[in-house]
Amino acid sequence: MNAPVKTGNQIVAHTPEGQLFSLVEKVLSSSNPDMAIIEKMLDMQERVMAKQAEMAFNRDFAMMAPEIPVIAETSTGHNITYAALETIDAVVRPILSKYGFATSFRVEHPEPTKVKVTCVLMHRDGHRENTSMELNADSSGSKNAVQALGSSVSYGKRYTLCAMLNITTAKEDDNGFAAKPFCPMTPEQIQMLTGLHGRLEPFQQQLFFEQFGTIENINKSLFTKAQSALNKLIRQGNGNANT
Repeated sequence: MNAPVKTGNQIVAHTPEGQLFSLVEKVLSSSNPDMAIIEKMLDMQERVMAKQAEMAFNRDFAMMAPEIPVIAETSTGHNITYAALETIDAVVRPILSKYGFATSFRVEHPEPTKVKVTCVLMHRDGHRENTSMELNADSSGSKNAVQALGSSVSYGKRYTLCAMLNITTAKEDDNGFAAKPFCPMTPEQIQMLTGLHGRLEPFQQQLFFEQFGTIENINKSLFTKAQSALNKLIRQGNGNANT
């Protein structure tokens, strides 16, 4: 532990920056302080603090990265699917905050019909990283000049944010395994589905598994869909029994 020690009226920690501060204090208190030496020591202290901030950034980013999920492409446009900026932000913002990160964007106009979007990832200890993307104005459709630039800015924010955080997006599949953050069902919901599942024939249980997987691993957002599927299978089984 770097327990602080008291020196005069100052509390100085047993850390590199604390030790440098103590040395600077000693030089300043001398009868003829050498300002050149003080400037070098302060510069050294700044480099040490910057390195420590970078190490903290890398440590927390490494801890955060596994928690960032694949994000569902729930928006459509120009015959493609994509994850909208607001969708991505809603997923990653709480995760970023948990580990002391925040993002911001800079928008520049190197030319009248071009934009340069920069995503800045900031850490609570002071270190930051950024990545940029330069784009032409998106003149597709019937956009006016302002809308064309706005569309490119939105596109640039989305792609630079994904690049900075190494975000992967994917289409929602048809088998119930949506590319969304996993949110477990409540115990009551699991119990309800388990009860319905127990009324199925073995081959029906296999059909359900192929569509949804195990009940415990079904996303809460798919509860209603899974419940409907189970009830449908039960009705089909009863119908077959009555024929």
